[in-house]
Amino acid sequence: MKKALQLTFILMLASISVASYSQGKTSVDPSTISSTAASTSEIDTRLSQKITYDSGYKRLHVVTDDLSRISGVPIGCGRNTKDWRVRDIPLVVCVKDMPLGKLLRAIADSTHTWFASEKIGDNSTKTYRIYRRQQEEQKIDDFFKSRHESRLANAKWQWEALKAYGKSNEITWPDGMSHTAQDIKRAALLIATLGEDSEDRMLAGETFSFKGSDPAYRDIIEQMYAESVNNIKVDNHDLPSPTAEYIDSAAVKIKLVDKGEEGDTSLSAFLGPIMYTQTSWGSGWVNMGAYSLDGKIPGLPPRPKEITCPSLKDDMANPAMVPLDRYSGENWNSPKLKAKIDIDKPETVKNATFAELISTVAKASGLNIVTEDFTSHRLFKGSQ
Repeated sequence: MKKALQLTFILMLASISVASYSQGKTSVDPSTISSTAASTSEIDTRLSQKITYDSGYKRLHVVTDDLSRISGVPIGCGRNTKDWRVRDIPLVVCVKDMPLGKLLRAIADSTHTWFASEKIGDNSTKTYRIYRRQQEEQKIDDFFKSRHESRLANAKWQWEALKAYGKSNEITWPDGMSHTAQDIKRAALLIATLGEDSEDRMLAGETFSFKGSDPAYRDIIEQMYAESVNNIKVDNHDLPSPTAEYIDSAAVKIKLVDKGEEGDTSLSAFLGPIMYTQTSWGSGWVNMGAYSLDGKIPGLPPRPKEITCPSLKDDMANPAMVPLDRYSGENWNSPKLKAKIDIDKPETVKNATFAELISTVAKASGLNIVTEDFTSHRLFKGSQ
């Protein structure tokens, strides 16, 4: 079975970096050295050999090893063999008849690394290396550290806002509050019952549990529980109202979910177990809902500034690269990007990985695609 696809939508996925921040990085493609800058003898003709290679999902050091074997050109990966932060970058390479020098440059551009030549001892033969310099590593580290600190500062602000909201009788919402707005108010009322040191305890990782069996919290939890089960259907039938026993066993848990510098950091609330499912219902609504209190609570300091990822253009070290912004039509008018292609529908659509998708699109379109791939490994291929 054939299926027509707009190539632009697929290539959008391959054009956006998802892993690192490397503003200011410079990639070097030795194959572009001009005759005015170097003698003909200094130009390495080995980089002109054309490479056809479909990696599938692989780590960067495996790709460079494969290309060394195919081309006969020594290609190192990372500053040394223990530099797994670079060596383990996952990517997909699907190219046909692409000059080796351009391919190595494309790999460096897509993985936020540096491509350079080197000589070992008195050996006149050049070897090559894809690696990341210390200054690029430091910029990446500084970015993640600053972003993590910003997220912690925002979590602290959100906690202060919710606590103040729960203690205030002056804040009003329009009639017909949404379900989410009502839950934000209830979460604020729960947080307001905690001691003055609750903020420090929250930042230290403590989970605050409000049990339905506790008379101080029972009414609030019963309201949250009833509204939650009203949104759940079993075999298209509404569930009956929760019994007193279910309320007694239920609890609301509020905590800071902090996955470190390279993960997410946010306040989350969980309610459970839910009747019949014995699972917990949870979301980050308490995290985003606190922002709606900005400007409504007297004396609350301004929200801390959030640190966001750089723009696509700022994240590209190679000036020849063109960002493809998924939210605008700019730079999408190339005939190659607007072309329609036919691909075979995968036999097991649910098991298709990003790497397999990229390979399929590259072969059907005739385009060379090199991209980081932080998605394919998440799929358990035995699931249906």
